[in-house]
Amino acid sequence: MYLPFELVDAVLAETGAVQRRLRSLPSRGVF
Repeated sequence: MYLPFELVDAVLAETGAVQRRLRSLPSRGVF
């Protein structure tokens, strides 16, 4: 399966932002 690099980069950037946001939450068990 082929994905454009721009799409992959955007998805990785968004995923990283979400993970940073989840890690920054004070409560661990909240999703």
